[in-house]
Amino acid sequence: MNTRSRIIQGIGAIALIGTSVVAAGCGRHASDTSTSTAADANLAVPAATVGVAPAGAKPGEVTREIGSAVASIDSLPPEITASSSDTLVTPGAVVEIVATGSEDVTEVMLADGIGKRQPFAFDSTENVWRAYYRIPMKPKSEHPALSVTAKNGANRWHRVWVFFSVGPDQVEVDH
Repeated sequence: MNTRSRIIQGIGAIALIGTSVVAAGCGRHASDTSTSTAADANLAVPAATVGVAPAGAKPGEVTREIGSAVASIDSLPPEITASSSDTLVTPGAVVEIVATGSEDVTEVMLADGIGKRQPFAFDSTENVWRAYYRIPMKPKSEHPALSVTAKNGANRWHRVWVFFSVGPDQVEVDH
């Protein structure tokens, strides 16, 4: 099989895995997802029911009273993006994952789905989160995926995925 065919098959497999992951994740963690029913209710609340900011609210803080509950900016999950410069990897290779998050991100974790979890380190000079991961020598799939989960101080979270294609141990050279 030539390199072009492998790339096309790899792209198709990544799309299939991504669709499966999204479908498997829908609704499974409904109480922990980035949007809660209280936050959804914020969108439908008529302006007449909005009250005065509760005692202790910070100046400029957006709050909305819903019955006896108060929704605030802290009820929103953080935003995160993650990528790796190396998406075609070999078994045993070390890859760097770089994540950029919103200002409220307090923690970023990397997980591979086979029991390895590790925290990201914040690089204040570039304002990014960094982690390194070693591709297993015998990966369970030709297209492993790593999850990157960001949390904020209110324990809200947002997860994104980084996908890889595992190539052969040695690069074939065409003459």
